[in-house]
Formats: sequence, C-alpha cells, structure tokens
Amino acid sequence: MASPTDVEVVAINFSLGAKIFLAMAAVMIAALGGALLLINRGADRAADESIDKSLAATQTAVHDALAGRSESLLRVTAGLAQVPTYVSRIVQALSEDDRAALLDQVEEYRMQTGASWTMILDHLGWLKAWTYDIEYFNEDFSGGALIDFALQGDSTQGYWIEPGPDGDLLFQAVAVPMFNPERTVIHGVLLAALDVDSAFVSEIKSYTGSDVAFFVLDTKGRADVRVSTVPGSDVSAAVGDWDIAAVFERDSSFERLVLDFEDRTLIGALGALRSPAGSPLGGYVGLRNRDEELAAYTQFQRTVGWVSLAGLLL
Repeated sequence: MASPTDVEVVAINFSLGAKIFLAMAAVMIAALGGALLLINRGADRAADESIDKSLAATQTAVHDALAGRSESLLRVTAGLAQVPTYVSRIVQALSEDDRAALLDQVEEYRMQTGASWTMILDHLGWLKAWTYDIEYFNEDFSGGALIDFALQGDSTQGYWIEPGPDGDLLFQAVAVPMFNPERTVIHGVLLAALDVDSAFVSEIKSYTGSDVAFFVLDTKGRADVRVSTVPGSDVSAAVGDWDIAAVFERDSSFERLVLDFEDRTLIGALGALRSPAGSPLGGYVGLRNRDEELAAYTQFQRTVGWVSLAGLLL
C-alpha cells in the first residue's frame, strides 16, 4: 500500500505534468493561430495579385480582340468602297433615287464584308440604304463623330448602339468615304458593323478564363449590360449600381471594382468603349471569382490546422 507521502508526490507530479502540457498546448495554439493568420493574410495578398494579373491580361485580350475585328472590317470595307464599278453604280442610283439598286448594292457589301449590317449614306449624311432595316431611309444620320469624320474624308472606327426589341444592341462599326477616282469628291459614306454578341464574349472567355460583360451607358450614365458570360441578371444589377461615368472620367488604365453576392465575390476591371471623338458610349468588364482564386489557399490553411491539431492530440 502506498504511503500518503507517495500519493502526494504522484499528485504533485501529475499536477505539474498537466500544467506543463497545458502550457505547451497554449503555446502551440497561439503559434498555430499566428501561423494561420499569416497564412490567411498571405493568401489574400496572393489571391489579389493573381486576380489583378488575370484581369490585366483579360483587359489586354478584350482590347486586342476588339481592335483586331475592327481593323479587319475597316480594311475590307475601305477596299470595297474604292471599287470603281460599285461606286459608279451607287452614284447613278443616288442621282436617280433608285432605292432598289441601292438596296441591292448595300446587301452586296454586307455579304462581302461579312458584317452584321451595312449602310449607305449620301454626301450629306442622309440614309439611303440599310440592311438592318430596309424600310428605313431618307433620315439625317450626320452629327455623330463616326459618320462626320467619314464625311470629311477620314476612315473611322468606333461603336454603334441601336435600339432592339429587348434593349439596346451594341455593334463595332466602321465608316469609310466613297470618293471619285481622283479622290476630290465624296459621293457618300459606307458603314459596316459587327455585333458584339454572346459568341464573341464566349470566345474571349475561352482563352482568358475570365467572365466578360459588355454594357452600354443609359441616359443617366449608368451601365446597362447587354451581353455577358455570367448567367442571370445579378451581374446586370450589380454593374448598374456603379457610377460608370465617374470611373471613365478618371480614365484609369486599370479600374478595379468589387461585386458582392450572397454566394460569391467577383472582382472586375473596367474598359471603356469610346466614340471616335473620345466620348464613352459603353464599356466592358472582365470578372474573376475571388472565392475560386482563394480556394487552394483555403484548403492549405485547413490542412495545416488539422495536422497541427492532430499533432497536439498525439
């Protein structure tokens, strides 16, 4: 039988061991908490840096894709506007007010350019034929930079917003003057346009990995999303809350904006779509899911926590 003294010694030793264990556990927990905090901060910083790089690359990709389409369309349209047979046919049709001949020629232009629509204006900027709406003619389309620059003899490229049954439609457009052979007289202007549609934004997403949304500006300077790779209307509502006009006035090359939803956080970078005169008509936004960017870091953080806890229990 153990003596009272032996029992007291065991109790003291047990109490001391427990205190040492608890002290070590407290130190490990504190160290683990500090490590997890540092990991979390590092993960946030790394995720933000990764998002910024991805969005910058997306901005460049969107800009290059738009520029490539526009320059290709401008090159083809300018070449067709200089074909003597076509120009003489248009001049004769304009002089005789032959709408049938003008509609035939404008449709020929549409097929050869591969454009969504083409338009012929006279030397004053009056609409004479348009494949988008063949019943619409004899309207004054002068006054906008895209057309006025062409009426002055300069080929131009920009954007065109056209009302549609479900809201405004966004197009890339080019306008080229149609000269006489000596290039001393402008007979009219040829316009061609490409739709900024779901196929185009899906193509951008396929090689950037970023979601993309294109919008036009309403009369209050707010964004109205017209095409997007993000399903649903939540992005439209969120982007519509931004004061886009103020953002574009800053003319920043990289404007970072946050869209908070119940189930995710999207980080966006804006780009402007401007008229040839520099006025903003709309824009685009590349989007990255911050939660997805953080996923790998979050999993690592959990793994460290579980391993540390298991080591503590052992």
